[in-house]
Amino acid sequence: GAFTGGGDPPADPKCLVPVGEALAESCCTSTDAAVTPHSVLQGDDTCFSLGPGLVPFSGCVDYGVAGYGEDCTGEGAPFVAMNAEECGCSFVIEGSGCYKANDIPGQQWFVYLDAASCCPAEGGKKGKGACGKKGGKKGKGGMMGKK
Repeated sequence: GAFTGGGDPPADPKCLVPVGEALAESCCTSTDAAVTPHSVLQGDDTCFSLGPGLVPFSGCVDYGVAGYGEDCTGEGAPFVAMNAEECGCSFVIEGSGCYKANDIPGQQWFVYLDAASCCPAEGGKKGKGACGKKGGKKGKGGMMGKK
C-alpha cells in the first residue's frame, strides 16, 4: 500500500532531496504531515482520478513490490492497471519506504510505499522484495503531504 502527503517545506533538511529519491521514513510520517491513504481515494482502482488532469497510479506491481506513478495520462481512468506504465505515467517509483514525490506549488510532497502490503496472505509463490518468507495481505497505495 501507499500514502502521500503534502504541505509546507519540512524543517528537517534530510527531507529536501531531488524528486524520486529515497528518504528517511520520518519525512513521510512526521506529525505535521497531512496524510491520505490511497485506498481512501482510489477504491479498487489503481489508476484513478483526483480531479481534472490529476491521475496517479498506486498499487502492487509484483509480490513485495509497491508502485506509484504521477503525471499519468490515465485514459479511461478509473481502472485497474497492472503498473504505472499501463496508467500512462511518466514519473514512476517502485519499491518500499519513503520517496520524494513531485511538489505542488508552495508545498512539498512525499509518497510512502508499503511493499509488505503487496505480499500474498498465505501460500502462493515466493515473493520478491519485502515478502521474503513471511506473507502479509495484498495492499493498495496511498498519498501523503506535508503542511
